[in-house]
Amino acid sequence: MFYILVFLASWIAFLIFGNKKRFRELYTNSLIAMIMSLTSDVIASIYPFWFYNDPKTHIPKLIVELLDDFGIYPVIAYLYVQFLPETLRKWFLYTFLWTTGGILTEYFMIRNEYIVYKLGWSLSWSYVSNWIIFGILTGHHVWSSKKQMKITA
Repeated sequence: MFYILVFLASWIAFLIFGNKKRFRELYTNSLIAMIMSLTSDVIASIYPFWFYNDPKTHIPKLIVELLDDFGIYPVIAYLYVQFLPETLRKWFLYTFLWTTGGILTEYFMIRNEYIVYKLGWSLSWSYVSNWIIFGILTGHHVWSSKKQMKITA
């Protein structure tokens, strides 16, 4: 049930906060996030660094992964890129806040056994991965929109 609620909450957040007028500009970032999420699921099936769990309702693993891949990942990508700041300095602070929020969410999920780590995976690796993911999304958005991030001192 947890993953169904997260899926629904994600899309409700999109309906409330997503700038639909910019959909054509921003949706490709959601597609990239879904591809990255699906790819990580494939990698995790070969090298099980983590697995998703639904200890209370026992929803099948495939359904849990698909709810994640087509729920929170595309919405987070859309909202993250929608509000990207103009300067590199602000980007670091902005991304720090997003990655910290992601890690706190993941910590909650670990504590409640919705995610189980294996093979040496840890919150630290997830934090580094979040920076890489947000970096890829930023790079794609800056490249595709031909915007420049200003470097300020």
